[in-house]
Amino acid sequence: MNVTRDLNVDFYEAPDGPRLLIFGSMDADFRSLRSVFRKLSLEPGLEIELKGASFIRMLGELEISLRSTADDRHRSSRSTHGFRLSIERGSHHFTWTRTPEGWAYLVGLIDGVLKSDFPCHQYLASSPEDDATVELSKGEVQCDEEMSGKSRE
Repeated sequence: MNVTRDLNVDFYEAPDGPRLLIFGSMDADFRSLRSVFRKLSLEPGLEIELKGASFIRMLGELEISLRSTADDRHRSSRSTHGFRLSIERGSHHFTWTRTPEGWAYLVGLIDGVLKSDFPCHQYLASSPEDDATVELSKGEVQCDEEMSGKSRE
């Protein structure tokens, strides 16, 4: 694990609601996250656990499952699609389900972050449609494990 290149993932209660923050330095490995999302855009039915990814460092008790589904035409407004949270034995477990087109859209958003030579951020999911806001941040947040679970403003 290369701490300076890892993407850090943290969950906390922000003033505007629950937030999952994925952040790294200017030279962090955002390309690997893009590759995972790209793979999900190409393989309906695929499920990937982020916790074991070599480029990810979870801060706190977090688990994130990424799923690609073939079709969302019959989903209700509060279905399993989107970014969903369950809390089990003190651990926050998120399931992020999108169609291949939805994952491809997120690949495009990550491309914008990759191209930036300056600190920046991009929202990948937002409440109230999702159970938390997901923010991708490049070069804006310094990693300090003591900050895990605390608000970052």
